[in-house]
Amino acid sequence: MGRDFIETKKNILILVTKLSNGGAEKSAVLLSKNLSKKYNVYLAVFDGRNRDYETDVYVIDLKTNITKNLIKKLFNFKKRIYLLKNIKEKYKIDCTISFLTGPSLVNILSKKNDKTVVSVRNNIKEKGKIQSLVNKYVMKRADKVVTVSEDMREYHIKKDKISPSKIITIHNVCDINDILIKSEEKIDQYNNIFKDGNIIISLGRYEKQKAQDKLIRAFSKLAKEENKYKLVIFGRGKEKKKLQKLVKDLDVTENIFLLDYVSNPYKYLKKSKIFAMSSIYEGCSNAILEAMSLGLPIVATDCKYGNKEILFSKIKKESYGILVSVGDNKYRKAKEKLTKEEIELYEALKKLTNDEDLRNYYSKKSKERIKRYLDNLDNWVECIEED
Repeated sequence: MGRDFIETKKNILILVTKLSNGGAEKSAVLLSKNLSKKYNVYLAVFDGRNRDYETDVYVIDLKTNITKNLIKKLFNFKKRIYLLKNIKEKYKIDCTISFLTGPSLVNILSKKNDKTVVSVRNNIKEKGKIQSLVNKYVMKRADKVVTVSEDMREYHIKKDKISPSKIITIHNVCDINDILIKSEEKIDQYNNIFKDGNIIISLGRYEKQKAQDKLIRAFSKLAKEENKYKLVIFGRGKEKKKLQKLVKDLDVTENIFLLDYVSNPYKYLKKSKIFAMSSIYEGCSNAILEAMSLGLPIVATDCKYGNKEILFSKIKKESYGILVSVGDNKYRKAKEKLTKEEIELYEALKKLTNDEDLRNYYSKKSKERIKRYLDNLDNWVECIEED
């Protein structure tokens, strides 16, 4: 764990579970890169074995593997607190920023002389009562709470009675230069799918939160109207087999492709014409921001809390994409009728696929809107430096 630190700069520790699979993990890596312009930054992870996101920042692996075994969980929990206390002391950490509920609880319970900042990424109430209670405990005891959307901030002020002076909003950002460079890479895998370019694309874990079953069911109606578009989803997760069966039962296996996670989705986004998201809840979607950075028109659910904040300006009363009603979290089989929310999603997709001028309009709006999400360094510096 040895690394010399520069005494004249503050030492910042960023804590997250791992460096793979999720938007919070990606945001932690990007934040560590941005903060390293001003501070000595260390990135600590519970389990550093598998990495989807690379970083030049010094990584401290706690080597406490994520497990479902209750006894091992409790052992790892105590070990993480002990290790993090030592790390904070050894590296003279001035501020620790944690992402997600588990790391944030460890951050709070390992507090030394550091300022504790917790980043709330999502609609925690959707994850159950226990996680909601833990999250409330964490926010109450943190020195500062950061949400990724204003609506989420307002919710925690009202529901959890968090002091307005203690909780702030800092949006996610997009590393647009990196995205543009990687988007130029040649497509070798899946070239036969993307060769005609008539693609509606979605990125996200195959989990209930993302509700890809709603998107699949809505698109299947479009596919059966002899529409020339294909739906492609990239991700990984435990719901994939169930979704594959749904695609088969709907008889749209030649129109819908459920593909594995790829480290560079940007080259596929660039070859697509529309980005779609059907999530039940989101914070500030990295996937939407990445799609916007490449000029894709966006169709997304108006779920709590972040999508509307990205796609609609309350100040200008202007839309930057198409928002559709969010559905429930009930899984429906192929033989069941489309819900009114699924029909609304189908109609939005149909409108965009049939209207090139409308696609071009929302493409320009995406490129315009993404400028708001290119830099948040000053906001984080203010959060760190504020007494």
